[in-house]
Amino acid sequence: MAIKQIIAIGLSIIFLITFSYAAECNTKFYLYNFKFFDGNLEFLGKTLEKGCIPGNVYDKFYKFNLVKDNNIVYSYWFNPETMFTDVVDKEGNINGGIVLLKESKFSIPVPDVKYDEFNVLDKDDKKLVSLTPNQEKQKNQVQPFSLFDYVNNLMKATLGSLFK
Repeated sequence: MAIKQIIAIGLSIIFLITFSYAAECNTKFYLYNFKFFDGNLEFLGKTLEKGCIPGNVYDKFYKFNLVKDNNIVYSYWFNPETMFTDVVDKEGNINGGIVLLKESKFSIPVPDVKYDEFNVLDKDDKKLVSLTPNQEKQKNQVQPFSLFDYVNNLMKATLGSLFK
């Protein structure tokens, strides 16, 4: 009897952990879509998504900020100038590396929170984009970034580096 209880408790704990993780990863967030070209950034719009927002590591790259009452309520660091193109060949060796991009499309995950303005700063803290929610709604008519765009960017970067 004790073994059955231990197994039942163990399975219950596993179920609760799995359920709580799934519930935690079922939050609403936005993907802010951008196009990077010649050192400039263009806001393409945003889409509402459901799931988990990936973690982010601080580094001295570009920075996306949500600002409310002159305080930053959310930041996300990114680098639109590089793409990692590591692939494994037939022998199991890793090839590729970092490819420098002149143009790319990408998305930034952002929690569903109230804010007065979002801005994007380059690595020298120069403001590239700054929009209020009202200005953002006017810009949001453009088509969002898609998986096709990501694959297209990856293929350009990978094939371009192979034929140099």
